[in-house]
Amino acid sequence: MRTPYYDVRTSHADSILPARVTALEIRLDTIAPSILLTGGSVMVLNVGSTYVEQGARIIDVRVPGGSATDIGAASVSGTVDTSARGTYIITYTGQDESGNAATPVTRRIAVLPTEDTTPPVIVLNGSANITLAYGATYTELGATVTDP
Repeated sequence: MRTPYYDVRTSHADSILPARVTALEIRLDTIAPSILLTGGSVMVLNVGSTYVEQGARIIDVRVPGGSATDIGAASVSGTVDTSARGTYIITYTGQDESGNAATPVTRRIAVLPTEDTTPPVIVLNGSANITLAYGATYTELGATVTDP
């Protein structure tokens, strides 16, 4: 059920006493509210980090050209598993007191492996400097690589 609101005009705008009503217009709120994300629509997290829900607010304008009013927190659905690499979607929904549903808004959370900033370690087998006689045979001793 839609909640009506009333726009009352009186014959004397400055009067603090009851005045004769010259017009009474009953209108229904048919304008859907909007959802405003707190924070960005895309987040990037490392595997093992903590996801903190930032939320979203429902903003309603009851009449065309009227003031926007924050009417509360949007409902949140979806989960983020920071122990597993992947892309997760959180959806925000809501409606105003007249039952007008807002268009759902989503936030995309990418959980990525922690960036590897440590270079590999290469250890030569044998000396780094070798002196060979002309015509001698060289045998490569190789190297060992570790990636800590």
